[in-house]
Amino acid sequence: MTLDELKSLVTPEGVQRALDNQIYDSLVYGDGHNITDSCNSAAVWCYGYLAKTGNINRAFNASDKEVLSAAMVQMAIYKLGAHHFFNLEDPEELAYALIDSILGINKDDTGTSTYVGAAVAKDEKSNIVHKPGCRFAFWRH
Repeated sequence: MTLDELKSLVTPEGVQRALDNQIYDSLVYGDGHNITDSCNSAAVWCYGYLAKTGNINRAFNASDKEVLSAAMVQMAIYKLGAHHFFNLEDPEELAYALIDSILGINKDDTGTSTYVGAAVAKDEKSNIVHKPGCRFAFWRH
């Protein structure tokens, strides 16, 4: 997924559809550069997040792209609120929840992200050491 592809999935029109007209009008001011900047910033955030999680070259289907778009719209709303110093934490949390859902990342009880979908080797010849009751697997070098 390229940055240009992600930018095409988050638009000012999409952000406007996600907000009440009065709220949208209060967040977007002047020549509208802040909405464009927020959309671009959301696309860059998504690109960085996909790269960080090793999913940048993943082939996303149409449904996945809809979820990516929704996540970026929520992040753009969060960024718009930051321009005005509004407390818009919910859109940021929703953006992470949406993108994590298609990447197979879940939050555990401590609030930290845990990747779901990795295989576990359980034989003596494996280079993985697993200690019962411990959350992490360590590689022997």
